[in-house]
Amino acid sequence: MAEGIAGIISGIDTERLIQAMLQAESQPIKLLQGQLSALKAKGDAWNLLRAQMQTLRDLTADWQKEETWHPYRVSVEGRQGVTAALADPLKALPGIYRVTVQSLAQGEILLSAPGAVADATLPLGYTGTFSIQGEAFTLSGNESLEDLARLISSRSDITGVRARVVTPYDPATGTSGPALLLESARPGSSQRIAFSDGTSGPSGSSLLVHLGILQSSADSYAQASAVVQAAADTLVQVNGVTYRQDTLTLKGVIPGVEVSLAGARAGDELSVSVQPDEGALRQMVSRWVDAMNSLLQSIRSATRYDPDTRTGGPLQGDVEVLLLQQALGRIPAALGELGVRQTAEGSLVFDGGRFDQAWQKDPQRVRDLLAGAGGAAPRLLDELDGWLKTGGFFDAARKVRESQDQMLQDRIRRLQDFLRQREELLRRQFNAMEDAMARMTQLSQSLQAAINLMTVQAQYGKKA
Repeated sequence: MAEGIAGIISGIDTERLIQAMLQAESQPIKLLQGQLSALKAKGDAWNLLRAQMQTLRDLTADWQKEETWHPYRVSVEGRQGVTAALADPLKALPGIYRVTVQSLAQGEILLSAPGAVADATLPLGYTGTFSIQGEAFTLSGNESLEDLARLISSRSDITGVRARVVTPYDPATGTSGPALLLESARPGSSQRIAFSDGTSGPSGSSLLVHLGILQSSADSYAQASAVVQAAADTLVQVNGVTYRQDTLTLKGVIPGVEVSLAGARAGDELSVSVQPDEGALRQMVSRWVDAMNSLLQSIRSATRYDPDTRTGGPLQGDVEVLLLQQALGRIPAALGELGVRQTAEGSLVFDGGRFDQAWQKDPQRVRDLLAGAGGAAPRLLDELDGWLKTGGFFDAARKVRESQDQMLQDRIRRLQDFLRQREELLRRQFNAMEDAMARMTQLSQSLQAAINLMTVQAQYGKKA
């Protein structure tokens, strides 16, 4: 019997009955899915703690860096867009540095002779090889001026030279014509565009000579008439001393400081101030306190228990997270002198004023408490590294969760396969029952018809 008419003979809603039976037998799957969700929530909670612990570790490790204890604030006046940054705090010397910009480094720009090519789209007819900054380019004879520009620009990441076709105006002749513009992205006099030219073509000269870039194919650099902008270095005076550099970034001129002149102009008078940053260490400790509070808050959230809903956080009752919480709680006690104290609920409060007083009174004492042997940093790093290191707790716990996840997934799949087979069996059994009942009904109807016929025949026999 077809499944679509199941229950018509028996009067039983077999579909509802089957679904009810399957629903009851699927309870183990729901339990396993609940365990799977709980396992994922636990993994997410640990992943959050791991990320926050890594942040805390990085901030703590900064305390042990020598440059941390030599904080400086660098600023520039005189031209908006000029910036300066501390490059090496150990070399920095406080003071005011007067910088006079005499010239700025720039890349070379070359322009071919405007009348050398009449149509930038027609083949030039030159074959052979030429090079730019040592990079070879081979021509077949079919390349136009526009093709040549694209070819050169396609390797600008190697040569530092870009090319494009422009149409400059020649005031001497009063005409305009296509020309090849070459621009070096690398500033400095040492970065002049170098050529070699072994091409030949219809003009009888090499391509670069025909274009007016080189005077002779034996030359390595452009002739003066092709130079639109000469390659140049940066020249500055710093406190009366002249320095020459081939970039727009001054390095090694002001001790421990780099100055970007990208927004400067020749003739600018700049003032670069390098001063001790009294608030840098306080801000560093403040960021550390914030990171510790974020971690402690996440631990409290993950281990909470709500008596109203009788539900707990994903790590509620987890022994490892309790051990972590206890270990973190022991560290801040050593920082009380520096304005760090712990509240009753476990959060940290930082008194920046008290820290400043401690630093002004005895900087070495502050450094010892934070980064010295037996200080907060070595103890906390030792604790955190035990959890975070390769092969440590997090790696081991992740492998266990992955194994548990796979096991639960396998059990769920097996049970789902069993339920599919169970459903097929139940449908066959109910269909068989419906078939049997249909046959019994048909037989009953046939017997009833025979009895009725016999009764009629008997009644007619008596009358006869």
